[in-house]
Amino acid sequence: MVLLVAAVAGVAALIVGNTADPPLPVTNRPAVVESKRKAVRLSASDRKTILALSRTFIATAVERKHAERAWPLASDELRAGTTRAEWKAGTLPFPPYPVRTARWNVAYSVVGEVGLDVLVEPSDRHISPLVHRLTLVRSTRPSGPKWLVDGWVPMSSSSFDAEGAPSSGFGVDQSSVPDSTPDPSRLWILTPFVVLLAALLIPFAIMANTRRAERRVRRRRSAA
Repeated sequence: MVLLVAAVAGVAALIVGNTADPPLPVTNRPAVVESKRKAVRLSASDRKTILALSRTFIATAVERKHAERAWPLASDELRAGTTRAEWKAGTLPFPPYPVRTARWNVAYSVVGEVGLDVLVEPSDRHISPLVHRLTLVRSTRPSGPKWLVDGWVPMSSSSFDAEGAPSSGFGVDQSSVPDSTPDPSRLWILTPFVVLLAALLIPFAIMANTRRAERRVRRRRSAA
């Protein structure tokens, strides 16, 4: 009986899995405490500059139409590991997207950084509309635009209503949905426990059948 209880407990533990938080990586670097940046209101001038720069960036870099023209609009972080020649050839650190129309929404604005949610309707009807996060940072270069594109990241899919306006609420980002498919390695681990459990249950089944047979014999004898 003790072995049976232990086997059942082991099987249950493997099915449920480890619910504890993963251990933090060990490092000798000093801890970094992230401070919450203060939200600021964009001036009319900055808003106009940011939207104009964003339109140019999407029309060139995102659509891969003379993408080298977007090189001066990109931050050093976005250009890292690439060259202007590679941008001209269409090799950029993000995939292309066929843009027909784009709608803008300021997601956040803090000192030195702005995030725009850009809802893009593609020119290819086989591709679903997609929301991208366009991040811009204030430039520290001695010349050029005051703001620079620092990131262009797809976020989620969306849909449009009959009039072509964005639907209320964005679609679910499928990359954030946890995978419910069982882990094959875990199923293989369960195999010996299942065999052990079956080996323990078979004698109990035989004993139960034997006792039922004995009770039937006793009833027949008493009836006779």
